[in-house]
Amino acid sequence: IGLLQVEPIVRAWRIERHDGVVAVVAFVMTLAFAPHLEVGILGGISLSLILYLYRTMNPRIVVLSKHPDGSLHDAEAHGLETCDHVCMIRFDGSLYFGSAGYFEDKVLERAAEMRDLRFLIVDGEGINQVDATGEEKLVSVVHRLDEAGIETLFIRTKMQVLDALERTGSYEEIGAS
Repeated sequence: IGLLQVEPIVRAWRIERHDGVVAVVAFVMTLAFAPHLEVGILGGISLSLILYLYRTMNPRIVVLSKHPDGSLHDAEAHGLETCDHVCMIRFDGSLYFGSAGYFEDKVLERAAEMRDLRFLIVDGEGINQVDATGEEKLVSVVHRLDEAGIETLFIRTKMQVLDALERTGSYEEIGAS
């Protein structure tokens, strides 16, 4: 009984429900498969990884607009007007195999909604890493937008993302689009 601590489980539940579920499932599995504690531990680890992938597959994508104080904010959350010819978006997550398709869908969906769109600006501040699938989708989106007459620009892109794009040659390819 002294090993059971409920407060960390409750705290995990309050912060992120998925983490609370993992804690409860790992605890129940450990009890159910006793004395084979490794089954409960592996079950908790597996569920944690699955839920992590699930959470990161659909990161937040926001349309940015200039706030009266001069900074950029989520246009929808702050009720800010946007331009018909220029759209600025921020992708808040890693661009990897799990989220690359979501990125592509949301960007192309936004471009389709804005018939007069001429420039799409991607604020890369929220992108911490890009893998091979992410790089491939990024290049694909730029080319598809270019074919539609929409120029894609990147701002505040982190060095590790730029380095990855340079290593594959995509940096020059995107710049040439």
